[in-house]
Amino acid sequence: MVATQPEGAPPFMDPSKDIIGKSSGFVSALLAEKLPGWAVYHNLGHTTETVAAAREIAEGSRLNKSETEVVLLAAWFHDTGYAEKTVGHEERSSEIARGFLTAQGYPAGKTDDVVRCILATRVPQHPADLLEQVICDADMRHLGSKMFFE
Repeated sequence: MVATQPEGAPPFMDPSKDIIGKSSGFVSALLAEKLPGWAVYHNLGHTTETVAAAREIAEGSRLNKSETEVVLLAAWFHDTGYAEKTVGHEERSSEIARGFLTAQGYPAGKTDDVVRCILATRVPQHPADLLEQVICDADMRHLGSKMFFE
């Protein structure tokens, strides 16, 4: 039997392949709609910078495609909890990520990895493995930038 794709879909596209794009759209809309006005740092700009840094660090760390996907998803969702609260925002961010990823049919084990990486960004950070190190470093990349004092 030959596998078929929905009409117009790229042939044999991995259903999780677009999860980064879907997450980007979801997080962008969430932050635009619900982020409080006082959140001048933990906003979409910081999030997109964290995603870019995570991609760069993941590449330099030679993460494989699946590991990179987990780290990028964690980067997109890591501060979404600020839309609702400051204290405990990482826990709320992980709940938002889990809810979205589960609704998208993303694999449970990989969702657990995304959540674990988000929770690793709690200050003080204590990353337990390379994926957690990558997201923590990406989240703190501003400390070494010329724009730090801004």
